[in-house]
Amino acid sequence: MSIQLRPPAVPLITVDPYFSVWSMADKLTDDVTRHWTGAPNSMVGLVRVDGKPWRFLGLEFDDKRLPFNEIPALRQTGLDITATST
Repeated sequence: MSIQLRPPAVPLITVDPYFSVWSMADKLTDDVTRHWTGAPNSMVGLVRVDGKPWRFLGLEFDDKRLPFNEIPALRQTGLDITATST
């Protein structure tokens, strides 16, 4: 029987306890990236494929001037977490 690991949060950027960015959603595109305290620490990742933009990370937090949420999300196919990388 194979057990799938589902951590409560995935570290994306960790510098020190005062500056870190985490994903607390099942998929990287499902929620705003956050500080380890849960406060929004928004970061959005975009890539252009054949001239069309796709979002591979995050959502924009309450900023109607930046319509990143309207950009379609890429389908996440996996997640690898080790002691030193995500």
